[in-house]
Amino acid sequence: MPTSVTTPSNPELFAVPLASIDGNLIKTESSILYSFSGISIPTNATFFGAELSVHGALEGSPSDFPDVHNFFSISLDGGSTFGDNITPDGTFSNSSGSPNSITYGSQDETWGLSLDAWQDAVPALASKLALKYTHPSGNVGYYDFKQLTIHYALAPPGPIQLISGRVQLINGRISI
Repeated sequence: MPTSVTTPSNPELFAVPLASIDGNLIKTESSILYSFSGISIPTNATFFGAELSVHGALEGSPSDFPDVHNFFSISLDGGSTFGDNITPDGTFSNSSGSPNSITYGSQDETWGLSLDAWQDAVPALASKLALKYTHPSGNVGYYDFKQLTIHYALAPPGPIQLISGRVQLINGRISI
């Protein structure tokens, strides 16, 4: 199954990010909207799913914040409405230790958005796709990278039609 992998660009800040924890991880106590101007998938692609890989850490104990990891959601209309927050495959480490990577979604995750909505967005996905990070109350997140992978399939080519002209076949045979 083909994929298109991209990192978000043009973060639109709802508040200003704070300092860096180690020169790489950005400390944030605010919500951020990311766009994906660099994403490209063929217009005849059939969407299957999206997964988001995030590398980071949290300040505080994850057990103190039971829903703290469910704070990324996707929009297919440029950020006006959003699908569901997705539960990741793990938890972030505490910022006093080493950061770790977790994944949201999968090759067949629609993020609470219908397959029809995804298909309608495919021809102009770069201008319609947005990722929202909603800051968890009472916690500080430190993030290094976010990488989105779109899983899709290409439609098989249609039958060949010859309206007029000539077909030349070298070293082969055509049976009708």
